[in-house]
Amino acid sequence: MSDPELIRTILPLRFRQWRRTSADMGPVLWLAMAALLVVPLLLLHEYAQNLRGGLAMAAGAAVLLVSIHHMRRDRRLLIHLTQHPQRIMAAEYLVFSLPLAVLLAAALNPAALLLLWLVCIAVAYLPAGNEKQNSKGLWGGWIPAYLFEWKAGWRRLGWLMALFYLATWALVWAPYASMLFLWLCFGVTSTFYAENEPMGLLIREELPPARFLQNKIRHHVGLGLALMAPPLLVYIVLHPEHWIIAAAFGVLNTLQLYYFVVGKYARYRAGVKVQSGSLLTSLVSLSVVVPFLIPLSPILCVRDTVLALRRLKPYLNIYHA
Repeated sequence: MSDPELIRTILPLRFRQWRRTSADMGPVLWLAMAALLVVPLLLLHEYAQNLRGGLAMAAGAAVLLVSIHHMRRDRRLLIHLTQHPQRIMAAEYLVFSLPLAVLLAAALNPAALLLLWLVCIAVAYLPAGNEKQNSKGLWGGWIPAYLFEWKAGWRRLGWLMALFYLATWALVWAPYASMLFLWLCFGVTSTFYAENEPMGLLIREELPPARFLQNKIRHHVGLGLALMAPPLLVYIVLHPEHWIIAAAFGVLNTLQLYYFVVGKYARYRAGVKVQSGSLLTSLVSLSVVVPFLIPLSPILCVRDTVLALRRLKPYLNIYHA
């Protein structure tokens, strides 16, 4: 098979892989993404009007492409299919960068557009990551082993969460835009808690229900706060008039993550995917940005904490000290 034919075969396969990877996001998150992308696209279009802004956007794309290239697992397969795997990867990266290329072309910034195309081709010729490195996903080594929900979720949707987190920092100067992307970033984590762990993992630490749930909340919410606090603090410094909104946003986002954890164990059945409660999870997530839903979040957090302790008793009450 010639390289052009192979490219025409692989690109539709990549699209189907991407659809399967992002299937866990849910309709609410997709609709929110579609609506919120309008604002950054307008901002990026304005930013790309000058040469410096366009080059900065191309440099940001280069960082993302290098990260994706580093976590590839199919280089050996491509070598078996063609003598020039770099051409296939370059074609994939050119298609992947098409939205940004259209934006730069619309902004009449040919220098940045040319740099973007050169980056796509150059990255394809860099050494790709190996299987051992990629087993952790996109820089997944930073997640502790006991946060196995995050490790598994990061392998599936880490690219999306990283993209939202980078957008949070990139737009921290713009009022509210940064907080919206931080909300989307943490909204992705709801999918991390869709699978219940096997019984062996649940009883491994031999803790009673209250201690087990306390440890889970401390570890997971603690990691969320470590990711959330830096951009929020910078936002407050840049926009001191919004400090009350930013503080309230931080509290509600923390409650959202708390609910994801306790909601999983409120419906726990060993090794079974969590089906019920998906609507409530969406409502809790929306309560961060929809004011009239705010009371729902603390109420559901308290309710599901009680339910989680009851649900865990048959499994963990034997370890009651």
